[in-house]
Amino acid sequence: MNVHDFESLPTVQAIAIKHDFGEGRYVTLMVTKYPQHVVASLFGTEHGQVDFKAADMRSGRDILEAEFGQLFPAHACVDGCHKTWHPFPDLPNSDRVH
Repeated sequence: MNVHDFESLPTVQAIAIKHDFGEGRYVTLMVTKYPQHVVASLFGTEHGQVDFKAADMRSGRDILEAEFGQLFPAHACVDGCHKTWHPFPDLPNSDRVH
């Protein structure tokens, strides 16, 4: 393969949301779709990185939201939190969730 044919390579897609705990403390939830698999990751200053296998982007998001809820049940989102996940390519912008 020619090095300049990079546009034909499979691309990695990711969605993420960040929860702000103040004073530089945070937790990021990220779902990454690789050509062969999907990984759901939770990481940040409040917790070491944890990776989960997922069937697809939506199930990865669901896994992470449930895990975050169990780890941080008292967290209430503030202005520093991302309020929505990046939209899925196959969903209209009005179908954003958090």
